[in-house]
Amino acid sequence: MNYAEFMYVAFNNIEFLVILSIVLMLLLYRLTSGIAGGLSDPFHFTYTFTFGIGYAVVALLAIKGYVGLPEVAIVVGYGLVFLVGYRSFSRLSIPWLYRSVSLLDGGWTFFQIAVVIYFIAGLIYVMFAGLPSFSADRFESNRGFVLLVRILNPLRLFIVGYLAIRITNRKGMNKLLLGCGAASFMLVSSLLNGAKYALLEAAYVAAVAIAISSGRKSVPIRKIVWPALGVLSLATVYALVQLSINSHMSDSPASTDAQYLIGAPLIVEQFTSRIISSGDIYFMGLPPDVLHSIRVDHPIVQLFGPIFGGGIIPSLLGYHLGNDIGDQVKLYLYPFSTEPGGPTDHFDLTAYVYFGPVLGVLFVLCLALILAQITRLKEHRYSAVGCAAVAALYSSSLTLLINPSSGLVFIFDTLIVFAALTVFARILNTATSAKQYPAGSLSTR
Repeated sequence: MNYAEFMYVAFNNIEFLVILSIVLMLLLYRLTSGIAGGLSDPFHFTYTFTFGIGYAVVALLAIKGYVGLPEVAIVVGYGLVFLVGYRSFSRLSIPWLYRSVSLLDGGWTFFQIAVVIYFIAGLIYVMFAGLPSFSADRFESNRGFVLLVRILNPLRLFIVGYLAIRITNRKGMNKLLLGCGAASFMLVSSLLNGAKYALLEAAYVAAVAIAISSGRKSVPIRKIVWPALGVLSLATVYALVQLSINSHMSDSPASTDAQYLIGAPLIVEQFTSRIISSGDIYFMGLPPDVLHSIRVDHPIVQLFGPIFGGGIIPSLLGYHLGNDIGDQVKLYLYPFSTEPGGPTDHFDLTAYVYFGPVLGVLFVLCLALILAQITRLKEHRYSAVGCAAVAALYSSSLTLLINPSSGLVFIFDTLIVFAALTVFARILNTATSAKQYPAGSLSTR
C-alpha cells in the first residue's frame, strides 16, 4: 500500500484514527510511566506517541482488510514481548554499569573540551556541507561527513544537558543569561542537526538531565507547564518551518492546495501527514504482498555493520549495507523511484524479517534488556558531567525502537565520544595540576 493510497484512507477515517491513537497512547503510558517516568521523559515521545499511532494504523489497516490476522499478530506479539521484557528487566540491577558512568568526570574541563570540539566540528561541517535544515534531504547533506555528524550529535545532547543542570543552580541575572545562552545553543545546534525532532529532543534531554541531578525519574510536568508549552509550541513551529523549507527545496510550494484536507493549507496537511507517518513502516510494509517480498541475506552484518561505517563493510565483506527493510519496501512500491530513504525499520518488523518468529522474540528481549538497563541508569546520582552524559545516552538509546541499527550506532558513538572526552579531560587536568604544583614544591591548603 503506497503512501498516497493510505493517506486517502487515513484522512477519510481521521476521527477513528485520532481517537484510537489517543486511547492506545494512554494505555502505553500507563504501562511504562512507572519505569521511564512522566510526560517530560522522551520515552513517551519515541515509544508511547510513535507506537500509539503506529498500532492505530495497524488496526485501521486490519479493519479495512489491507492486512490479515498473521500480520497483526506479528506487530501485537512483538509489542507484548517488548512490554513484558522491558517491565521485567527494569527490576534487574547491573552494578558495573553504574560504576562505569561514575568514571565519566572531569568537571568543567570535560565540558570545555566538549564545547570546543563541537564548535570546531560544526564549523567544518557548515563550511563544506551547509546547514542540513535548509536542504531537501539532510541525509544527502551528511554524505561524506558522517564522521563529523557522529561526533556532533552526542556532544550536542551532552552540552544541552550540562547547561540545563547548571541553570538550575543559578539565580537572578546569571540564571537568565545562562538560560538565554542555552536556548540559543539548542536552536542553532538543532538547525545544524537538521532533524525535525532535534529541538524537541534537546528539550527532552535538558529535562532528563535535570531530573537525574535532582534524584527524580522525571521532572513533574505540573512544575514545568508553561516552559513545556513554550517548548512544544516552538518545536511545532520549528517542524513546520522545516517542512516548508523542504517543500520549497523540492519544488513543492507550501502555498498550493491540500490534497486530502480540502481547503486547508498544504503545510497543515503535510504536518498532519507527518504525524500519521509515524506508522509508515506498517501501512507501507505490513501488507502481506510487501512483507513477504523482503529478504535480508546477512542480518547480523546489516544490524551491526553501520557501527563501522557504510564504506568499510562493503570493502571487507562485499556486502552493501543499504539493503534494509525500508529501502526494500520503497523499491517494491516505487520501483522507478531514485529518491533516497524509505520508512524506518521499527523493532518489531526488524525482528521478524531479520531473525524469524522465534529468534525474533530473543532479539526483542535483548532490545528490552538494553533499554531497561539504560533507563535504570537515571536512578543513580552522579556529577553534573555524569548526569548530562546519562541523559544523552538515554535519549540516543531510544532510537533502538524506531530503527535498531541506527540505535546501536548512536549508543556506540555516545560511549566512544564520552570515553575519549574523559581521557582528554584527565590528561588536561593532570597537566594543569603539574604546572601549578611542580615536583618538589610545597603547597598548603
